[in-house]
Amino acid sequence: MDAVIIGNPNSGRAGNRERLKHYARIIGSGGADVEVWNTERPDHATELAALAGTGSWSPPAATAR
Repeated sequence: MDAVIIGNPNSGRAGNRERLKHYARIIGSGGADVEVWNTERPDHATELAALAGTGSWSPPAATAR
């Protein structure tokens, strides 16, 4: 895995899983292996980002809107 997109399914349009998969495909079109992880509870995004940061690849990029 080269990158991870962390989404909050309760955040409305920005957390829409299909939308996040679309972004993952765009990023992946350059050859990156991208995964989409959804949060399940408050503060879960922080836990997922820490988990993602333990990999041997670049740190995750994040956006919220």
